[in-house]
Amino acid sequence: MRPFSRWTRPQRRGLLIVFALSFFGHVAVYKFTKKSAQQHMRTPLPYMVIAQRDSLLALKPPKDTLYPFNPNYMSAYHAYRLGLPKWIPDSIQKRVGRRQYFSSQNEVRRFLGLSDSTWLTIAPYIKLPEFTPVKRKTNTPKLKLQLNSASLEQLQQVYGVGPVLAERIVDMRKALGGFLNQSQLENVWGLQQETIVRLWRMFSLDSVPVIKPININTATIDELAANYYISYGLAARMVAYRSRHGQIDDLHQMAHILEIDSVRIARIALYLNTKKLLE
Repeated sequence: MRPFSRWTRPQRRGLLIVFALSFFGHVAVYKFTKKSAQQHMRTPLPYMVIAQRDSLLALKPPKDTLYPFNPNYMSAYHAYRLGLPKWIPDSIQKRVGRRQYFSSQNEVRRFLGLSDSTWLTIAPYIKLPEFTPVKRKTNTPKLKLQLNSASLEQLQQVYGVGPVLAERIVDMRKALGGFLNQSQLENVWGLQQETIVRLWRMFSLDSVPVIKPININTATIDELAANYYISYGLAARMVAYRSRHGQIDDLHQMAHILEIDSVRIARIALYLNTKKLLE
């Protein structure tokens, strides 16, 4: 678009005419709307409408009923209805935030610091809950049953132990001559770790059998193979190791050479000793 200074005279005259038409059009619309509004206001209201308006104006708006409330949860609305200053509900909220609660009306009155006359008008709306002391149950420790003397029925009381698993636990206990260590229960086939945890909540190993350890330096293959954790082939390898190396002083060193895992040798060590042979 060219600058206004370079417009021709007809163009400038046309622009002036457009502005003039726009101005006079706005004035005409304003005058017309104002005149119609005045005519509308001069129209009298019907009698029924005037009577209904007057009856509504004569009614006083009802006040909300204020019911008794817990002062520990006083809101700004409660304070306004009771004629209390705004800082009172704010301070009560801070008090409750520190877990300090009112337990009696006297405590509320001391906190508010009100006169007798003011308190008499407020007291009917203060309602504190009845606090009943909670008696804590003393959990007496429940005596656990002994796993080495538990019956099939007692074992099946544990969630996850059915007749089959209970029978396996009893069979393994007979084979071992009684459990010596809690970890031995992990050798029961099909027994999940969660079930083992629940078993030890009900049973304990306070009484263990007295088992005479086998001397690995004097035991025969049959005596070693009689142990639950030692197969006949492993017993033969242990005796062969003893024949080649002589006196066995360290079971873990033997386990390393014979490739026995640490869990199994830990079980075997419960039933063996390494006493030296008498010369």
